[in-house]
Amino acid sequence: MKLKKLGAAVLAASLVLGGVVVATPIQKTYAASDFSYSQEAKDALEYINNIRAEAGLGQVTLNPFLTKAAENHAKYLSSNKTTGHEELGGKAGFTGEDAEVRVLAISGDLKQSQGTSEVITYNMNSVITAVDDLLNSAYHRDPFLNTGTSEVGVSLYAGYFVLTYHLDASSNATSLYPYNSQTGVPTSFIGATENPNPLSKFGIQKSGYVISFYPPHFLDTKKIDATIKDSSGNNVPFFSEWYNGFWFFYTKEPMKNSETYTVSVNYKPLYEPEFEGQTLNKTWSFTTVAGSNNSGGSQGSTPDPNEPNIPPSDITNAIGVGEKYSKTNVGVKINGKSVELSPKAKIVNGSTFIPLRGVFEQLNSTVAWNQKAQQITITRGSTVVKLTVNSKTAYINGQKKTLLVAPFVDKTTNSTYVPLRFASEAIGAKVSWDQVEYLAEINAQ
Repeated sequence: MKLKKLGAAVLAASLVLGGVVVATPIQKTYAASDFSYSQEAKDALEYINNIRAEAGLGQVTLNPFLTKAAENHAKYLSSNKTTGHEELGGKAGFTGEDAEVRVLAISGDLKQSQGTSEVITYNMNSVITAVDDLLNSAYHRDPFLNTGTSEVGVSLYAGYFVLTYHLDASSNATSLYPYNSQTGVPTSFIGATENPNPLSKFGIQKSGYVISFYPPHFLDTKKIDATIKDSSGNNVPFFSEWYNGFWFFYTKEPMKNSETYTVSVNYKPLYEPEFEGQTLNKTWSFTTVAGSNNSGGSQGSTPDPNEPNIPPSDITNAIGVGEKYSKTNVGVKINGKSVELSPKAKIVNGSTFIPLRGVFEQLNSTVAWNQKAQQITITRGSTVVKLTVNSKTAYINGQKKTLLVAPFVDKTTNSTYVPLRFASEAIGAKVSWDQVEYLAEINAQ
């Protein structure tokens, strides 16, 4: 976010918080009208609101003071090569010990600062990947799925993604995630990729994808009457916990691919006379990503078709442990068989790209290249997909689609690259992604 210049700087007074005197640094005085949001912040807001709309939740807005506080903290973390929510006085870029103080330090008022929280993730190349990274966690999905979230502030600086948010909205909505009828849901969750680790208390390292339930009522925080069943009606064993208004469910084993799961929760609202003696129910279903079932790394896809699934992280982005594949040499399987690509598939700014040649021919597709228009045409049966280099506009059988990432030409190899997931799924193929092994599987009939 860019700031318009203002005339004078003022010395912020010391603040008394809970009886403790906290010295705040010298800051400029800002007004909401003095801010203009970056395109990244606008993209993040649109993506967050799309997720909330799918989940049946209210929309949120960007707040200039929250955004500036997020920017300041991201720069502090980068300058000091550190992590976490706390800042230490005297360190480069210090603006306040915690998120609430950092909002006050830039002239945000008490109402704006109170109820402000913050989530962080690291080694991010795009705001979309960062939001997905947090959404795929348990505790750090709160700003996106809390019914009370009203305003957010977003910053991505040198790989540090900071999102501050304010809770003050009232809502009768129930937050469910994965939301009802969602498809392409990842199959597993690795506890160590979030800090604190939600799975450590259960003595396991990996579970099924995190399921969350947040009703607009006070509930018993010690126990919950819930079931999870597969498409055959079999009960799926799971662990559960209450945390900060959410009930979280973790299946004891990773979920199966291409499987529909149904969650049913019976609950009794507390302290609400109109519901006294009543048991309410919420039942919903979702379907996991297509692909082969195995016990390997975390598989699945995020709700957006252009981004690979990345396991949740509050400390660092997931790092592939396989010896064969990496970010610059992504493995590709087509209908269960490994294929050698030259040049290699690779991850660029958080999205997986494949070379134009070598993949689609094996998917019974033809590829045409228009040098003058820099346009790619992929044809499979009656489906015609058109993409243009450096353009986020694509067409499927003449219908306009907007991509999050554009095809590009790698100048070192003079090869054209297209977004793996969009290009594959546009012609009817299914894609699954193993972030641990850096392996993409494309399956087509």
